[in-house]
Amino acid sequence: MARNNEGFTLLELMIVMLLVSILSVTVVLYLKPTNIPLLEANNIKLFMQKVRNQAVLQSSSYGIELTDNKLKVWKWSENKWITSTITPFVIVTEEIVISNVSGSTGLINSGPQYIVFSDGTLTPFEWQVISRRQPKDAQSIQGDLFGNIKLEALTGD
Repeated sequence: MARNNEGFTLLELMIVMLLVSILSVTVVLYLKPTNIPLLEANNIKLFMQKVRNQAVLQSSSYGIELTDNKLKVWKWSENKWITSTITPFVIVTEEIVISNVSGSTGLINSGPQYIVFSDGTLTPFEWQVISRRQPKDAQSIQGDLFGNIKLEALTGD
């Protein structure tokens, strides 16, 4: 009996179908637009929680200064503000803008605008994280007097 060698086996076809499906899922996930303001707002929230935890652990007050898409951390020591050892949070991409909604312009000419006290409480704030490319995905970061920090999606027209 002669064997017909034309065509592919079922196993070969299944392997090709599996590879094509894996590649198509990878491409779809890669091309899916991400909500960059949400990612950055979540990073800022985690940074603020880190500063709050550090204030409680060190029994010291920390200050946050918001300038040019950068959150600089100050420490209250010997009745004055000094630069903290906590690395500032910097948004590298020019696509994202952090705006100060709460209106605080700072306690003194230079230094922090917001205080994280040694008991974990903080001065209330509201910041908006806005993308120049995706303004509809803007996020709000709010901190209250009790030390709670939350994110909210901004709904705009």
